[in-house]
Amino acid sequence: MKYCTNILKKYGYGVTIYFTKDKAEEANILESFRLHALDGLFFVANRNNWSYIDRYTEYGPIVTWRRTDNQKVYSSYIDHYPLYKQILDYIYTEYGEINIGHVLNDPAKNNTKARLRAISEYTKLHPNSDNSWIVYYPEQENAGQQASLNYLTTKQTIDAVIVYSDYVAAEFMSTLRVNGINIPEELKLFGFDNSDFGKFMNISTIDTYLAIQAKNLTNRIICTLEHETFKEITIVPKVVIRQTC
Repeated sequence: MKYCTNILKKYGYGVTIYFTKDKAEEANILESFRLHALDGLFFVANRNNWSYIDRYTEYGPIVTWRRTDNQKVYSSYIDHYPLYKQILDYIYTEYGEINIGHVLNDPAKNNTKARLRAISEYTKLHPNSDNSWIVYYPEQENAGQQASLNYLTTKQTIDAVIVYSDYVAAEFMSTLRVNGINIPEELKLFGFDNSDFGKFMNISTIDTYLAIQAKNLTNRIICTLEHETFKEITIVPKVVIRQTC
């Protein structure tokens, strides 16, 4: 959120962050938006479905970086299927058909479904690579620690692990190191998104250019409010190799 906050403040807009626990709380915010207490909405996550949310677009711009095919809500979403496939292909090129574990987010979310599709297709192409160790953690808080404890107790042989965010990967790696596991000597590790956590911890990852995604989203809000033409910046993600893989 810091990317969006910095850009909006630069243009003189104030930013209010809401943490909603259910659909009702989110609906109350949407009602405030309808009454023009807010000029625009940026959904990091949504509680209600987009068909419910999009009815409020007549009161101002609504954007998200979640995947949505809704024509009224602008999304800077990047398809995670080819990105995850890039990581898997890199691992195969460098290490062959090794066993890969996967720490994923909510299985009901589109990003997770895209990654599962990449895993399934990769496994068919490389049957000697065991990809069956898959764990799900819908919330990032303590996910890395829980995943590492799961890894430490599994009887499966796992040579590399891909984690759905650098934040979770950093906690995963820190917990394993406390328990005597050396990375990358004993376990290769990949994060995802190239956040500050990945940079500080030297975690191999894939850069989804979060700052540019945020710029597209905030520019869409600003251009709509100020009646200017919006020009989307094209994003080309790339694999970033560091010390963990």
